[in-house]
Amino acid sequence: MKRRRFWKFALLLAVPLALFATIANYNSWRPRTIKTEAVEPSELQFSSDGRTLILEGSPVYICDLASSTSSSLEMGFPCSLIENGKYLADSMQILSVRDKKIVTWVPQSFVLVGVLADQSTLILAKLYDVHSRALFRWNWRSDLAPKLYVRLQEVPDRRLRIMSDKATLTDEKHIWDLKGNLRFKIPQETHVTYPMHNPSPMYNPSMFIALSDGSKVQIWNCATGKVQGSVAVISPRGSRMIFKVSPDGTMLAAHAMFKGDFQISLWDIESGQRLRQIDLPNFAWEFAFSPDGRTLAVAFTDTVKLWRIK
Repeated sequence: MKRRRFWKFALLLAVPLALFATIANYNSWRPRTIKTEAVEPSELQFSSDGRTLILEGSPVYICDLASSTSSSLEMGFPCSLIENGKYLADSMQILSVRDKKIVTWVPQSFVLVGVLADQSTLILAKLYDVHSRALFRWNWRSDLAPKLYVRLQEVPDRRLRIMSDKATLTDEKHIWDLKGNLRFKIPQETHVTYPMHNPSPMYNPSMFIALSDGSKVQIWNCATGKVQGSVAVISPRGSRMIFKVSPDGTMLAAHAMFKGDFQISLWDIESGQRLRQIDLPNFAWEFAFSPDGRTLAVAFTDTVKLWRIK
């Protein structure tokens, strides 16, 4: 009799718990929304701790993911979050994200290339000579002036950037290490998509870049200069494809910059199989993986939505 009562009590307890777990799991997979004003962001990047998201546009928006709120800043391009999102740097200034006050000015006649792993040292190039071989190192907390950092073995074709592994430089045609040694050139017959790599210099994803050859996307390893995998992606006519690689280098996200295409596809790089399709409510301007690879942030005209993908 007591045993029968126990099972009745357990059943009565299990039903609401199961219902609660189902609803919680369903809601956890629904996208979170952060409101912004009308903006057409050119880039998204997360801070290294995954708590802050920056939208590069006019103006620049800083999104606090804990409170799901956003605030705007007047900044130039490109921008970089440093020290876990506490500060934001562009080619003219470094601002405190918390109080929006200017902490210091970037030395005159220099342009930001990226941030090193210690998050206090910026790599700069001459403002009016961005295609030169010379790069400069500047610790914004201690150095009064930039110091010559390295001379590249080859003149870059375009403006340089430090890739998100914090160990590689690229102009989207060449790959250098941070000592200026040329690792490899991307084959001229290969069309490089933009952006070809995760833009944020703050976290430590894999060293993969995405290249497009018609409908075939190749994933190259920057360390070896060899193809790591490939994915067959159908590109709508008249559209420009955007590709992003997950931080662990196992997943490719693809989106067609086409007004009638409201979806992002996730692909397994090793097998080339499509894992999931995210249906979007409308046209998306940009998207980015979170540092842990569990979330995909997508920027629309006046909102940012965050989908849980793992």
